[in-house]
Amino acid sequence: MLTASKAERAAVATIDPSARSRTFTLREAMYLAAAEPIDSRAGADEEPLTVFAAEIHGRRGLMRSTPAPAPSGLRTLLRRKPTGDPLDVPDGHHLTLRQHRSALDDVSDAVDSILGALRRLTR
Repeated sequence: MLTASKAERAAVATIDPSARSRTFTLREAMYLAAAEPIDSRAGADEEPLTVFAAEIHGRRGLMRSTPAPAPSGLRTLLRRKPTGDPLDVPDGHHLTLRQHRSALDDVSDAVDSILGALRRLTR
């Protein structure tokens, strides 16, 4: 299960504690999946999403799941990314149009990255 923020991830875990190990923020799943390839032979008899969730859950706490600090410069200034937790998707309703578009681009990039990891897993 993918959520937009850590607060929503925590709410899911409160409602159903058994879902904790397979619930991630969108960005958290992206960072954990991108850290290293997921072995497509692991859990060959299991559903790909089950294997994916188990693999990235196993990486929690073992590696940096957030990006390195963003470089400063003209590009950063022009994109004007909202500040906040790097694992949360910014709430686009409270942003400028430019920030809203940037947040949408980030969501699209995260989804593409996760889909890429899942495609490699199902080959």
